[in-house]
Amino acid sequence: MSACHEKPRHRRLILVAFALLAILAVATFASYSLYSLRRSVEMTKDAQTMIPALPPFANPDFDVVVTPAVVALPASNRSVTVQLELTATNLTHDETLVLETHSNLPGYSANFNPTSVTLHPGGSILVELTITIPSGVQNGIYPMSIIARGNTTQGGGWLVIMIGPSQIGPPS
Repeated sequence: MSACHEKPRHRRLILVAFALLAILAVATFASYSLYSLRRSVEMTKDAQTMIPALPPFANPDFDVVVTPAVVALPASNRSVTVQLELTATNLTHDETLVLETHSNLPGYSANFNPTSVTLHPGGSILVELTITIPSGVQNGIYPMSIIARGNTTQGGGWLVIMIGPSQIGPPS
């Protein structure tokens, strides 16, 4: 990849990382209120789930873009479907990729459709990911890494799941 293409890509990865870290900093270190129509829950640093830093996935062969990258689920809804786009950026051969997730979200299930894909040089593939969360999981913010692994390469992206009341903001 040429130097002129490498620089914008790194800037984009750095911007995504800063955006996710800003979300995490607000969620972890600031006291804020979560509102819903029926109740208000005050969450503080002490009560908040500790969240690891979310490093960018640097991969010269393909990008994984999660849409939407952040989802908010009310306590009553325990399922969400997101779309993954895998785009070959510098892939020189066909690569069969197996998809997987990793998170500290207790008891969740993840179902990919399709479960594995073959990415071709210059190609792009859309995959649906449905996450189901069991009842009883505490309200909080849960980062989830989404990994695509092949024989000679791997890459990934992040999904941030916020469980609890649907409106976030300062006290009114």
